[in-house]
Amino acid sequence: EAEFVNFRETAPSCSNENMANHNHQRISKGGLSVAVPGELKGYEYIWKKYSILPWRNLIQPSISALKSGITIDESLSISIEKWKETILQEKTLRLLQHLHMRLETCLQKMEKF
Repeated sequence: EAEFVNFRETAPSCSNENMANHNHQRISKGGLSVAVPGELKGYEYIWKKYSILPWRNLIQPSISALKSGITIDESLSISIEKWKETILQEKTLRLLQHLHMRLETCLQKMEKF
């Protein structure tokens, strides 16, 4: 028997159909445009239901990638370069600067942090 688990992102719990107030720009950029990732909840569900491995064994590759950085593909590199000015002007994305990450470095590889 097969089981499908939807790992898709969801809207934040406080969102509603009126949050744009007829201003599409408010929900197409910035904090109101961000969805909540669903991968970890999906992995946790499957792990609790089927796994015999320790949770740490399942997530260690992701932890290692976060610590050492990842190589990005050409498509993401082009998108970052295209939206560079917008990224740097967006308050919610300025966190990258606070983590001492340089956007130019992100074009090739995410820095270690």
